Amino acid sequence: MLQKLVYGQDNRYRNLSNEDSFLASLAEGGFQVGEFAKPHFPGGHDMVTLDAGLALRQTQAYLDARDCVIFEAAIKY
Repeated sequence: MLQKLVYGQDNRYRNLSNEDSFLASLAEGGFQVGEFAKPHFPGGHDMVTLDAGLALRQTQAYLDARDCVIFEAAIKY
């Protein structure tokens, strides 16, 4: 998600799935897989914030808790 936030602010990296129906269908399929997984891991944590710093802090807090499931985790390297 962090990369999406970074690249989303730069027109050189525009979202081609908005212009290509095949890429749009792949993106939709990925979304569906993610939503399908959530009921199979009750108690999982879904990262929904668009604030990159907050997403990183929340992800780290969940990782520090050890045994957890995180959907859409934010990782910085």
